[in-house]
Amino acid sequence: MANRQEFYREKYRAKNPAWRDCLKAYIGMVDGLVGPETRVLDIGCGRADWLRDVYARTPHVHGLDPDAAALESNVVVKHKRVSTVDASCF
Repeated sequence: MANRQEFYREKYRAKNPAWRDCLKAYIGMVDGLVGPETRVLDIGCGRADWLRDVYARTPHVHGLDPDAAALESNVVVKHKRVSTVDASCF
């Protein structure tokens, strides 16, 4: 499935060079907000590989994810916890 998606993304990008897929758009938005003193709470951080360069700019990144295996392999987020967020958190 992912290969087919990427195939069509590339075809669309060839016709529309300025187009960015939703992941690249999201990374761009987060990238514009994170600086050395920024505090980040990434809910559902998983492996967080695709935000590695952005998160490297601050030591204040905290992550929550219910998937312990994903968190164990996450080398990007330094402060992480196996957890979920629900109404009781607020």
